[in-house]
Amino acid sequence: KQLGFSGEHMADRLDKVSHLELKSLDRLWRAHRVRNNLVHAPDFEISIAEARRALDDYSAFLKEIHVLE
Repeated sequence: KQLGFSGEHMADRLDKVSHLELKSLDRLWRAHRVRNNLVHAPDFEISIAEARRALDDYSAFLKEIHVLE
């Protein structure tokens, strides 16, 4: 929301973003799907490799928007 993307939910906001605006868009979607599974699917299990990839994906997004260096 703070980046100016409109929408009620994260998925709504991501749907309105283009790859020209956000190079890490696919990675952010992938990480967001993992997040949703963790929050909404009680039986969801994640491997260490998947967790690391999700963290790397979020990190790539945060670096792109200059929140992380």
